[in-house]
Amino acid sequence: MRDAFKKCMNYQIVEPFAVGVISVLALEFIIYPGLTIASTVLNLISGSLLIGLIIFIVSYVKLRYFDKKENEEVETPESGETELDYVNPEELKPKKKRNPKQTFDGVDETKPFVKTKMNAKPKKKIVNEY
Repeated sequence: MRDAFKKCMNYQIVEPFAVGVISVLALEFIIYPGLTIASTVLNLISGSLLIGLIIFIVSYVKLRYFDKKENEEVETPESGETELDYVNPEELKPKKKRNPKQTFDGVDETKPFVKTKMNAKPKKKIVNEY
């Protein structure tokens, strides 16, 4: 039970949750009522707090999730190791296209298939005999 509690209450898990809850509470109970009140000065203060909260949330998310930390080691591939090292060499060879007209018996599939047209017999001219 203690191990599960320690895993759940880890600083990396609790910190984003706390920032989110505090931001929502600040919006709900400080900024929104200040923007709806009739005083112009309080409206300006609440507006500036809103802008500050937006800047804080954006910078927090950027620093927390998008920037690389210096203490984390970045894995670099070994020299000469590429994604092509993991591909089967037979898959890299170009595949021969299969001609479906060349699949009948007596035709070698390795040779190119040339379709020849037989010359048609010339038609006899019929002369009208009237």
